[in-house]
Amino acid sequence: MKTLTAIILLLLSSAILAQTDDGDPGVSTEVVDDGILYKTSQDQNNVHIIISTSDKGKAMIILRLGLTVYFDVTGKSKRRVFVKYPDKLPPPSFDLDQKERSLDPDFNILIEQLPLEAIYGYFGDQQPFNIQLNDHNISLRYSYSTDEVFSYELHIPKSKLTDKTNEDFSKLTIGVVSGAFKSKMKTAGISMSPGARTMRSRSGSGMSPGGITSGGMAPGGTRGMAGNRGNRPRGGQSMPSIDFWFDANLTK
Repeated sequence: MKTLTAIILLLLSSAILAQTDDGDPGVSTEVVDDGILYKTSQDQNNVHIIISTSDKGKAMIILRLGLTVYFDVTGKSKRRVFVKYPDKLPPPSFDLDQKERSLDPDFNILIEQLPLEAIYGYFGDQQPFNIQLNDHNISLRYSYSTDEVFSYELHIPKSKLTDKTNEDFSKLTIGVVSGAFKSKMKTAGISMSPGARTMRSRSGSGMSPGGITSGGMAPGGTRGMAGNRGNRPRGGQSMPSIDFWFDANLTK
C-alpha cells in the first residue's frame, strides 16, 4: 500500500512540475519520508520544490502550522535563507469542525482561507511578500487534486539563495520545518519544539518504486518526521511536526 501511494505521488508531482517549469528542470531528486514526497529540481535560473502527500493528517499539519523551507548552498544545513508561509498562523475560525476532525475536510476551502502573505529571509533580513504577486519572483501555492493529493509548490530564483553569480548548487541542502521560527511554539494549546534532524538523500539507483526501501523509508538515512513528535497538547492528543533535511543533489 505504501509503495502504491508513493508511485501515485511521484506521477502527480511529475505532472505538476511539467506544467509549472519555465525551463528544462533537468534531473530531479525525489525523497519519500513517512508518506510525504519531497521533490527538487532546477532550471537555469530557479530551484523548484514540490512537497506532496495523500495523508490527510499530514496535510492538515501543514495547513494548521505552516511550513518554513530552508536553503543552504554550503551543504551545512544552516537556517539562514528561507521562505516561510504563511506569515501568520490561520485565525481561530480555521479550527477543525466535526467533519474535519474525522479527517474528511474540504481542503480547497481551507486553502482559500489562508492568507497570501509569506516571508523571505536572507541572513537576518526578513521581507514579507505576497505569494501571488511580488518583486522577488518567488512563486508559492498549495493545491489539492481530484486524486486527493495535497501539494505545496515553491519556485525560487537562485539569486535569492546566494549572492554569487556562479554558485555551485551541487551541495544544496533543503530543510522543511512546520511551525514558527522560535525553538518552542504555542498555538491553540499546542506546545511544540521543532528540533534538528538531518537526513541525507540519494537519487537514482537503489530505490524501489516511489523511492522507498523495503523498510518503508527513503534511502540514505533515518526518518525525519517519524521520530520527531511535539509535546502533548491539552486533551492528551499528540500533534506531530515536520522537521526534515535532505540533499537536493542538483548539478553545478
